[in-house]
Amino acid sequence: MSTVTTGTVSVDGRRVWFRRVSPAPEYGTASVPPLVVIHGGPGMTHDYLTDLDRLADLPGSAREVIYYDQAGCGNTERPAGVRSWNLELFVDELDSVLSALELETYDLLGHSAGGWISLSLALRQRTGLRRLVLASTCADMPRYQREIAALKDALPDGLGAVIDQCEAEGTTDSAEYGQAFGLFQSLHVLRLDDMPDHMLVSITGLNDEIYDALLGPEWNMTGSLQSWSVADQLSEITVPVLVTSGRFDEMTPATVRPMVDSIPDARWHIFEQSAHMAMMEEPELYADVVSAFLSRD
Repeated sequence: MSTVTTGTVSVDGRRVWFRRVSPAPEYGTASVPPLVVIHGGPGMTHDYLTDLDRLADLPGSAREVIYYDQAGCGNTERPAGVRSWNLELFVDELDSVLSALELETYDLLGHSAGGWISLSLALRQRTGLRRLVLASTCADMPRYQREIAALKDALPDGLGAVIDQCEAEGTTDSAEYGQAFGLFQSLHVLRLDDMPDHMLVSITGLNDEIYDALLGPEWNMTGSLQSWSVADQLSEITVPVLVTSGRFDEMTPATVRPMVDSIPDARWHIFEQSAHMAMMEEPELYADVVSAFLSRD
């Protein structure tokens, strides 16, 4: 069985918390690069992604899985003197974490907002990156905003209009908004009858300050990433890439496909029973697909 250890590394004089899941000696070898997992939100914690622990328990292809909580999230300290949160802060942090952990070769998996961090690091051509998994993410925020607005407008019984009205009137704490928003979440974010505990931990741990600074309201973004796009730089990615998304994902096929088509060595797997959390909704299949990609010659 795998073993779990936790600790901290120093980044710019503050502590960044990490969690390492190491395979049993008979399951994995030291020659297999670790998989570093970058959580989304932005502003959530790593916990909701820990279904990926099973990658350390696959006989014959097991590998170490490393998670960390980003700046101001979960168990990681807030940077001293930060006045405005921005994507570059989190990309620089990932770069520093990789150095502090002394990882010469590694794979990355970035989910949702973590995909934006991972893409940005890959575009820096950082030494040591071997393979990249982009999970339910995008490379062009304006395209994503158009697609997610269309999903909202397609909600039944006029609930999309309810969302618009409540956000315009500032009544997002109303029962009507809660019902409409909850339906969207159950259709396009997490299609499970019961919310797993580790998902609840990440939701309740969300740092709203980070979320609002980078995105703002989901269907009317006001944050610093509202016009973010690296769509015209994707041809510069030089490592093999696996893109994953769910059939019912808020990251729709129309959002994801241009990214896949623009990355030179990219393959795409759509999980037919999933929305935005395929690693939680179809955990065994997800682990198998990711493991096969990371293990291929």
